[in-house]
This record gives sequence, C-alpha cells and structure tokens, in this order.
Amino acid sequence: MQSKFFFIFYLILFPFDTSISYSQQKDIYNFSANKITYSQDNNIIEALGNVVAKNNEGKQISSDKIIYNRAKQHLSTFGNSTFTDNKIGTLYAERFEYNLDKQSITAEEKVKFVDKDKNTYYFSKLNSDDKFKEIIGTDINVELNKEALKSGDKFNEFIEPRFSGKSATLRNNITIVQDAKFTTCKKSNETSGCTYWNLEAGQLIHDKEQKKLTYKNALLDLNSIPVIYVPYFSHPDPTVKRKEGFLAPSFTSLGDNLGSTIKIPYFYPLSESADFTLNPVYYFKQHPLLLGEYRERFKNGDFVIEGGYTQGYQKITSTQTGGSRNHLYGNINLNFKDKILDESQFSTKIQRVSDPTYLRVNKINSTNDGFKKNLVRENDTKLTNEVSLNSFGKNETLNLKATAYQNITTIKKSDQYEYVAPEIIYSKYNFLNNNLNLNSSFRSLNTNTNQNKTSFTNNIDHSTSESYNSNLGIGYKFLTKINNINYYADHKNPKENLNSQINPIVALDTSLPLGKISKESEQYIIPRILTRYAPGKMQNAKSNDITLNTDNLFSINRMNSDDLIEKDFSLNIGLDWLWKEKKLDQTKPSEAGLSVGQVIKFNNDLDMPTKSSLQNKNSDLVTKTTYLSPGNFDFTMKNTLDNNLNHAYYNDVTLKTFLRQGEVNFNFYEKNSHIGSERFAKANLSSFITDGTKIKIETDRNLKTDMTNSHKLGIENENECIRYGIYFQRNYASDKDLKPATSIFFGITLLPFGDK
Repeated sequence: MQSKFFFIFYLILFPFDTSISYSQQKDIYNFSANKITYSQDNNIIEALGNVVAKNNEGKQISSDKIIYNRAKQHLSTFGNSTFTDNKIGTLYAERFEYNLDKQSITAEEKVKFVDKDKNTYYFSKLNSDDKFKEIIGTDINVELNKEALKSGDKFNEFIEPRFSGKSATLRNNITIVQDAKFTTCKKSNETSGCTYWNLEAGQLIHDKEQKKLTYKNALLDLNSIPVIYVPYFSHPDPTVKRKEGFLAPSFTSLGDNLGSTIKIPYFYPLSESADFTLNPVYYFKQHPLLLGEYRERFKNGDFVIEGGYTQGYQKITSTQTGGSRNHLYGNINLNFKDKILDESQFSTKIQRVSDPTYLRVNKINSTNDGFKKNLVRENDTKLTNEVSLNSFGKNETLNLKATAYQNITTIKKSDQYEYVAPEIIYSKYNFLNNNLNLNSSFRSLNTNTNQNKTSFTNNIDHSTSESYNSNLGIGYKFLTKINNINYYADHKNPKENLNSQINPIVALDTSLPLGKISKESEQYIIPRILTRYAPGKMQNAKSNDITLNTDNLFSINRMNSDDLIEKDFSLNIGLDWLWKEKKLDQTKPSEAGLSVGQVIKFNNDLDMPTKSSLQNKNSDLVTKTTYLSPGNFDFTMKNTLDNNLNHAYYNDVTLKTFLRQGEVNFNFYEKNSHIGSERFAKANLSSFITDGTKIKIETDRNLKTDMTNSHKLGIENENECIRYGIYFQRNYASDKDLKPATSIFFGITLLPFGDK
C-alpha cells in the first residue's frame, strides 16, 4: 500500500513575481494527498489521490486530482471535486477551474451547490466568485431544505418544494430565475400520472431572508394544462408556517344576479397567535364585495370575527333595491379550570345580516364549494346573538345564558326578534343515591313584539335500575318526576302576578324480551308498555311543532319542555324486532330492525299539539324500519299511519347505496293532513372517477309544486400536493332580488399553501 505523505507549500508569490498584488500574498494553502509532485521549471504542483487543500480562512478544496499553476494563479480539479466555505456553503462538481488572481470559479459536469440553509442548487454550468457572493448558472434546479418542513420530529412526506429554470443568478440571499417553474409536488407524481401542478413564470425571485417567492407573468398549469394567468404573484416559500402573502385565487360565475367574479385572498399574520385575511370579491356586473376574517388563539381559547360589506347593486330595479349590504359574525370561546365548578366554558356569539337575501345572492362561504368552513353559511336565515357561561363539576352543572334570536325572513322588523335574558339552569346528578337528579331553571322570555313571560321551574327525576322477574321474564323500571312551574306572563290567562303548579308524573316501563339465537343470526322480539300518569294541568300547546315518533314514544317528557307537561293517564305501547347476522370474520355483520308503537288514552286532550295526534284517545301509529348491509346499502323508513292503516300522514325514506368507488343517497320526505303539507325528493351521487378525482351530482325537487329547487354538479380532485374543483349549480327558487340562476365555481388550493 502506498504510503501517504504530506507536502506543505505556502503560496507566498511575491519573491517570484513582483507584479503579484498584495491580496494574493494572503492566499496560503496547505496541501495533503497520497502523492504530490512539484515541477520547479514551470512552477506547477500536481496532487493525486484524496487531495485536500485548506487555507487559514476556512476554505477547503478536495478532489481526486488537483493541478495548481503558481505562475498563472490557476487551480484545476479533476473528479469528485468540492469547494467548501463553512460560512457560505459547499460547491460540488466533477471538475472546476479556480482563478485565484480573479477570485473566480467555473464549474461543469454534475454541478451542485448547497448553501448554509441546506438548500440545494443543481446547474449544468456555474460561474462564481470564491466567496459565493454572486453565482451565475444555467439549467438550474433547486430543492428547498425539507428539514425546515418538519412538524415536531416528522416530515411531510408528500411535499418536495423545488423550482427550476433556464438560468439563474444568486446574489445577497436572493435567487433570480429566468423561465422558471415552481411546485411542491413529489417528483414521482409526474411519472406516475398523479395530478401535479406547476407555477410557470417569466421570472421567479426567491428571497431567502424574507422567505418569499415572487413571480412575474405567472401561469398555473395542472398536468401541463394552462389554467390561470396572473401578471404578478407572490407567496411565502413552503418552509414558512405563517407568512404574509396572497392565497390561491378562485373564479365563480353567479349567473344573472352578479355575473362572473374573482376572489384573491390576502393573508397577513399579526403575531404568532393572530392573523387577518382580506378577501376582496370583484364582480363584473356589480359593486365589489369586501370580506375579512380575523382570528386569534389564546392559551385557553380562541376568537374569530368575520364580516363583509358591499355598496349593493349598480343598477337599481324593482327587485334589485338600492342600498349597501353587510354582515358581521363573531365567536369567542374560553376555557377555565377551577372557576365556579371544576371546568368552565365562556362563549359569545354575534350574528348580524343587514338583508335577508344578501348571503344567498353573494354566496357567502357557500357550502357547495367544498373548500371553506367558516362561521357564516349562505342559507342562514335564523341568527343567534348570545353570551353564555357553562360550568361543569363531577356531578353538577351550571349554565348561564342571555340570547337574542332573529328570523331575518320575517317581513315586519319588530317581529323578527325573540329574547331570552337571563336563562339560568342548575342541575345536580346522582343526588342522595345513583338515580335521583335535580334540575332548576330561571328564564325570562320576550317574544312576538313585547309578549313577556318569566318562569322558574324545578324538576326532581328518579328512576330505578332495570329489574327482571326471573319467573315471567318481564323487565320493569319505575320512573317518577315532580315538576314545579312558577311563571308570570302578561299575554296569558289568568294574568295573575304569579301562576304556580305542581305536576307529578309516575310511570312503569315494562318489557318482555323474547330471543332466538342460532349459528347464523340472533333475533329478538321485545313488546314494551310504558304506563304513565300525570294528574297535573297542562297549558295550551295546540300550535306546538312536536310530533309523535318512535324516538319519543316512551319518553315521560315527550313535549321536551319543563313548561309543558303532558297530563292524564296513557298507555304507550310498542314492539321492537331486532335481527343481527353472526360473522366469524372481522367484517361488519348485517342488521335489521322494526319498531312500531301507539299511545292510548282514556280521554281526549285538546291542549296537546295538533301535529302529534296526542289530543285523541288513540294516537297515530308510528313505525321505523331499518336495514344495514355494510358494503352494500343502508335503508331507513319512518312512517306515521292512521289507526286503520289506510293513510300515511308522514313518510321519510332514506336509502344509501354503496358503489365500488362511491355512494348514492336518496331521500323522500312527505307530510300531509294534520302534520303538514310538504313533499320533497332529494338525491345525490358521489363517486371516484380515479383515485383522486371525485364527481358529485345533487338534485332537489319539490313534488308538491312539481318544481325543481336546484341541480348541482361538482368535480373534485385531491392528492397530497393539490386540491381543485369545479362546481355547477342551477337554482330555480325566487326570493326578492334572488333570481333563478346558474352558478359556476372554480377553486384551487395548492398544498401546502391551503392551510393558513
């Protein structure tokens, strides 16, 4: 084995050539190699094998072979060459030429430069000074440091941020690339056929200090198909978690109402825990709409406020009335430990809309686009403004609330509001023993234009554990409730200072489970009777919307209100049939069920809600049928029938069918006679065309008027680096300035920029 030796040569050049400048006197290199030869005649040093040359400024050159011409101050490397400056970065190449006199480096073949931030630059050819203050290269490909994308100890394995171009200049932490492309998609996407994106630009500027990418004459392409052109665009580079800049734009056509629109959101971080997004919406036919959202996160909660303003319509007509329109929504949520009880939650909610159709006309945060989840929804018509404090202990709760409700569809302004202030509810669970619960509530209500009611209600609930008679096989449980109502109302009779009543309720819930178990399945038939008696007095509730169904058939507080207690004696009779397939493997078994029931009374009760049929001795018959076949379909049907089974007053059929790459949902909904007058049919299809591309089709038809409400078609594509969709919607409904119209929405989210 050849012995390795060292040859130390100091490049002190002025004794040999007096024309050498003073700066060159400081270029002192220490060479080490397997073999070093020096030719005194032509003043050339040649080093072979593991060559390393160092100077006292921290620079280091290494290669398989180095030839250094002292006279010309020129150094050439051959094979596996590197030039390292610990303060700046490292240059890699198959070979490079280094002119010490001009302090310039030219590198060719497999050229790579890694800067101090571990960003990697590839070139076909590179020219630079020896301090890498300015680098000029051709055929550039840049891979941004993926280490900076770590979240904790984990990488985002689906992101490979990089850009490329025909030529580039690196100077003062700024990279300028000509004829550039940028993407965060993995390289494998382009070869595997998975949808990928590129931002192409005449010029791309990467500012490493500001961590910002700027484009001039930018074009977005999806799978090499041009989609959007913008003359100027900028965004934070992917190493930034939160950075000021423009977010992905979206384009929409809202038909005859507002015409085509463009949205270009701008994101501005105010601090580590707060940010603001400005989202101007430019309409081609009307005045623009300005949207804004402020978000802040605290140690124990968060705050969000969202608003919008527009001057309104440019052209005033009988339906397009003049005047500005606006909305303001806000939420505050705070959590506290050991305040009042063990844990407490404080929240406020603000919802304000100036015009009943404003949200729908402008499609504020439309639920159809599939891209945003915000406080506001375009179909909001019932607004809530509220302040609440909820405190929770081990076996008690305290709820304090003040609320104002507004129905913006009510024509008369003064009739839109209903106020509940204050509302105080205290509950104690498992009091004295495990089955006794206490509840007290105080509520002050103002509704229907200054109709006032103040109530103080107390409830004591007790139920025994379910027991069985082993001889008869009958299960039974005793239920008791004592309800005390104290109220004052200036719009009810009698108008006394205080109305007070006590409503005791006793009930016996009995059942007789019958089962059949085989190797293939389990079946149960469970007849059930709830015998209930309440001797108290109930207020008139004819207009209440409560209906009878299998879910509330066996409830002792069927009215779901402490102010309305159903009186007298009743037998609540029902039958449940359950079937479940047995599976030896891990697949989910099929299941089926049928529930049927009715309420029988000795007397009519004309104070009960008309829709419920509970004012009659024999109520309507209610049923529910279910079938679950995992991987195939789900079926649910709810019915309300007359006693002779001749007429159905209520039908609700839901069918979900699972496709190989999607599902179909169908719903038929009908009310008639005393329950209502409605009939609708809705259907939607959701199916994957490819692994990442989904199609959605929805239709909604009013069968009562034989008119279609809307048709919707959406195509979405999402993978690890992009999400985009195009949505068509045809609305047929008319309401004031809302006309039947066709809307088209196109949205793109370039990951990882979609989550701000």
